[in-house]
Amino acid sequence: MLRHIQHISFIRGNYVIGVQISFRGNNQNCLYHLIGVKKSRGKLSIVKQIIDITSIEELVKHIPKNTPIVISIDGKNIIHKFFQEDVGDKGLDFVLPNARKEDFYVQTSLINDGAYVSVIRREVIDNVIDRLNAFKVIPALINLGPFVTSCTTFLFDDKVKFKSEFWEIEATGQGISYNPFTSSDSNFIFLNGESIRDFCFPSYALSIAYLADLEIPGIEISLQLKEEFLFKRAVWLGGWFFLSLVFLILLVNFFIFSNYNDKYQDINNMIQQNQSLLNRNDELKTKYTLERRFIERSGLLETSRFSFYADRISRNISDSIQFTAIRIAPVNDKIRSDKPIVFDEKTIIINGKCSNSQYFNSWKDDLKEENWVESILINQFGQEEPGKPIIFELQLMIK
Repeated sequence: MLRHIQHISFIRGNYVIGVQISFRGNNQNCLYHLIGVKKSRGKLSIVKQIIDITSIEELVKHIPKNTPIVISIDGKNIIHKFFQEDVGDKGLDFVLPNARKEDFYVQTSLINDGAYVSVIRREVIDNVIDRLNAFKVIPALINLGPFVTSCTTFLFDDKVKFKSEFWEIEATGQGISYNPFTSSDSNFIFLNGESIRDFCFPSYALSIAYLADLEIPGIEISLQLKEEFLFKRAVWLGGWFFLSLVFLILLVNFFIFSNYNDKYQDINNMIQQNQSLLNRNDELKTKYTLERRFIERSGLLETSRFSFYADRISRNISDSIQFTAIRIAPVNDKIRSDKPIVFDEKTIIINGKCSNSQYFNSWKDDLKEENWVESILINQFGQEEPGKPIIFELQLMIK
């Protein structure tokens, strides 16, 4: 899996810290030079440069968490030897014939028509790694000497000659030559519009190689450290991606919930405002249901003789005639508790008032023409006082 993700630019990062470790004597006597290189939209830029840092404690203060760090090591603890041919994996035998392979790290760097073999004791590198690990810093690359510069010849359009801390380097677009040289004074190199500290140049070239994902020579443990760092960084980025995704989902869910909650509140407020109308509506529904049931049970929704008689009686009535009572099938006698109620289903009694006897007679004559009327009796017809309406009572006998 790491073979696939180690070439992904997002996993590798676009900002790298290059550290030059220069040994001046024993393992503890060394200086650290730091350079920060950033890649943005295909362009490289130097973010910061610091030289002559005297301790790892001070160094790690300038290294952001989970930022790739590449280390170039040089100085008195390293043996560099040039050979006119590629010595393959037998470099240690040529440099230190009687040395044990378990005690040394070996790096072979192909340079023009030959190779530089660099040898360093394992305990020196392991001590550097352990001290960095104590601050939770894992190097992404470790390289010996300045020879990584030969992998970045594309940086040099013109011939450039400069002196670093331990080497005099002459570079062109075709190749690079190295001559041992010791200097304690740092100068600037002007390259591609950037001003670079010469002490930082090997770590700068190593940073460029990392950002460009170049295959470079390295010691045995460098590949292991690279895989360990990239795995750690992938897990870290994956964790942030997962947290960001969860946060985004929760944020979207919050906005959706807020939207529906606002709608719920609006509807609830509307319901509260119209609760009296809703209560009145429920009350009318209940009343309507009860009255409908009563009417349905009473049979008033169906056609009947009584409704027919009432309709025919009032069909041709004049505006001058007003009914005060209509008794269809009146009670035949007084109601007594000891006798059943008897209705006269052949009789209709109409009480009313009229202001014009002519209209009354016309209406009465029309009723006589009805085929269901057998006879009409006038029980009452007269005025109580002059100028007042005529009071009448008709009795219709039904066939």
